Amino acid sequence: MILKRIKLTNAYIDTYLLENYKELSISKRPGVLVCPGGAFAFCSNRESEQVAIAFNNAGFNAFVLKYTVGKGSDAAINDGFEALDYITSHKDEFAINKIIICGFSAGAHLAAAASIYGKNKPDGMILVYPPITEFKDSYDILKGINASTPKAFIVHTFSDATVSVGQSLMLMQRLYENNIEFESHIYRAGDHGFSVANKAVSAGNPKIYDLACSAWVSMAIRWISDAIGDIEFLKKIEKDDLPPILLKPLKEFLDNPGCVEAINRYFPNLIKNNIEKFSDFLLGMIILYTEKTTLDQINLLANEISQAIEN
Repeated sequence: MILKRIKLTNAYIDTYLLENYKELSISKRPGVLVCPGGAFAFCSNRESEQVAIAFNNAGFNAFVLKYTVGKGSDAAINDGFEALDYITSHKDEFAINKIIICGFSAGAHLAAAASIYGKNKPDGMILVYPPITEFKDSYDILKGINASTPKAFIVHTFSDATVSVGQSLMLMQRLYENNIEFESHIYRAGDHGFSVANKAVSAGNPKIYDLACSAWVSMAIRWISDAIGDIEFLKKIEKDDLPPILLKPLKEFLDNPGCVEAINRYFPNLIKNNIEKFSDFLLGMIILYTEKTTLDQINLLANEISQAIEN
């Protein structure tokens, strides 16, 4: 797990990035940007780390935006724009293929506004008990919906006494009118602020956990995989894919400085880790079994080794 705090202009992002270990053969994952609620007065910890962990458990990378509080919704929404811009421009670094924004309550208002009005829109938005019209700011969510609005996954409860389920119903109507695909789950019961609805976020309140609405998490994960994008795997490289020059024992390359330099440049630890026990093994097979690589990288190494031998 790569835990890192990224400073934005007035906010910060906490990363929850899974390691792409070689044996997993994963190249890229969906990334979920979590926007906690808190009425723009604070960022709820109950709708932060535990949400990120829930998406991590599905194999997704996650980020938590800690946006500006105490200065109204416009300031927080601007942080949302900047967070999406930053993550979009660092997709390769974060090894993500899709970006989904997931907001709760005030954070859902932020997520919807950032998705509709942002320059770098996410591929999908998850809105959990969203107040659509209850904040007075520069971004009218209902009026802003158009053909470029991302797909949505919407969660609410009929019994929510803080943000009426009517807010989600209005949103769904506008999405429908603009032919924007969405999935919604309106549950019978559940207090506002149930987050992922387990004991870890309940603060001891039994009205928060063991609810039917806790199912929204697994449903959202399935929705991401089906409607937005899933984990991408590396193409498995077989022995038959290797260039012939690499089907020679490692020890045959060690007397050629050019070969050693090329191997060290592409795989800095290969010779050091294998020279004593595995120098009789084929170089290509050592690479396949010990290094995380691509066929393009292997072919580049093979070309440089061939040139070094010719010279």
